[in-house]
Amino acid sequence: MTSNAPASPPACHPPKASRLNPGGDRQASHALWRIVFTRLGSHPATRAYIERRAKEGKSKAEIIRCLKRYAARQACPHLRPDAG
Repeated sequence: MTSNAPASPPACHPPKASRLNPGGDRQASHALWRIVFTRLGSHPATRAYIERRAKEGKSKAEIIRCLKRYAARQACPHLRPDAG
């Protein structure tokens, strides 16, 4: 007889963070990637953010994920058509 409890992930494979939108627009995702990596090289506030988050123990991938979300929140209002 089996139980109805969900299977727990094995200890050797911890769960990974989910992607922002795995079925989303690849061109938009690449544009966000380009924005983030351009800022990494030329934007002092972004560099300071990366240093601060790295001191908190975040991995580079986690920091980049956060920066992509921030860039998406900044860009999205400029890309949506007007409601009127």
